[in-house]
Amino acid sequence: MRTCLDGFLANHDQAAARLKRGGGFIVTTVDFASADAELAVRAPDDQADPELWFHREWIRGLFGDAVRALETRAGASGHASAFALFRRYDLEDAGDASRPTYAALAREHGMRVTDVTNELAWARRVFREIVLDRLRTICASDEEFRAEARDLLGVDAR
Repeated sequence: MRTCLDGFLANHDQAAARLKRGGGFIVTTVDFASADAELAVRAPDDQADPELWFHREWIRGLFGDAVRALETRAGASGHASAFALFRRYDLEDAGDASRPTYAALAREHGMRVTDVTNELAWARRVFREIVLDRLRTICASDEEFRAEARDLLGVDAR
């Protein structure tokens, strides 16, 4: 009886993991209403290349997800100040002329300049890891993954 039950459970687990049954994939829902509304606002120009527009939107979506994941991870691991610095220095669209210096950020957040440097290094490293992890799940092959990583981040990822 025990052998039969073990065999039944092994077959059940194996069947659940089969690719044709959806094994190995993460199931997510798509909110078409909000996606359509967002695309209507960001509609491409009549002159724009649809392939180029799609690629830019894909990158924007990938990086947006990575920023949200970084914010969550920073809050959970006690690095909320690192995310605040990352948002202020790397994400705010201020242009190079009005971008704050590390010294100005240190005064603004009440920390030393070396702490600003370390916190930004942590945030950038984790952001890069998140982007690479998400790319790894999206790409069909290792070669495609490396090409996308080179294109997006300028790194030869392994």
